[in-house]
Amino acid sequence: MVAMERADSLLSNIKKKKAPNRRYFYAKGVSKTKIFIDAGHNDSGWNTGAVGNGLKEQDITFAVAKKLSNLLTARGLTIKLSRSTKETNLGTNNSSAINARYNMANEWGADYFISIHCNAGGGTGTETLYYKSDSLNYATTIQDAFIKAMKLRDRGIKYRNNIGVIMHTKMPAILIELAFIDTGADALVLVNKQDDMAAALAAGFYELLGMEAEEVTQEQFESMYAKMIAKGKGDNPSTWAKKICEAAKDAGIFEGDGSGNYNWQDPVTREALASVLKNAGIF
Repeated sequence: MVAMERADSLLSNIKKKKAPNRRYFYAKGVSKTKIFIDAGHNDSGWNTGAVGNGLKEQDITFAVAKKLSNLLTARGLTIKLSRSTKETNLGTNNSSAINARYNMANEWGADYFISIHCNAGGGTGTETLYYKSDSLNYATTIQDAFIKAMKLRDRGIKYRNNIGVIMHTKMPAILIELAFIDTGADALVLVNKQDDMAAALAAGFYELLGMEAEEVTQEQFESMYAKMIAKGKGDNPSTWAKKICEAAKDAGIFEGDGSGNYNWQDPVTREALASVLKNAGIF
């Protein structure tokens, strides 16, 4: 929740508008937008990343990618990660690890592709790489939002014609080098400001997609968020709760909504809880 609010605040600063007390961005009109987030490199074996200052690039990229995924998913966007877990390794060698990433995005039909990396070589700052002309505005928007928020050296937007994940993707695609893992000051940002980096990237996407905002209370937002998660999971209990939910249904504790739906993922109101307790014979 804190990271979400930070991302909203960052977008407000980018647009130089005074933010209301509480603004939440939502994907009205763009909820079907599919964003593929590539956490650069593999966890182990082949295609691992740079190292520096006791850090591993693949650890940083996964952490930021996962946080960004959570922020964008909470706004109703459709997200897919190249590495679903930190331990995920793609391909069987360096070449196939790269191929797997753009093939996955292409087969999924992503609308936007972002590959998250850390730089190395003793420099400082952030740069965003692109190849196709349809990716230039995308790259510029994300780079500007990130620099505005993180206050790192702006290394600019750079055209590159030798990076597979931005050359062979069928949708607008960029690769962002967050900061230099082998430079002390940058490394501190990479390890201590992961929430801020994810929020900065999210603010860039809000700007890119022209996402709308409305002012709601914390309580209203939590209700909206719970309903969104429930809708995404459908009318099915989580795996761990499936058997007990079926038993409760068979025992008549849950009556459903009369249309065959039990809304297992919905938050429970006091009146619903009272009904459940009554059916269970508690009073």
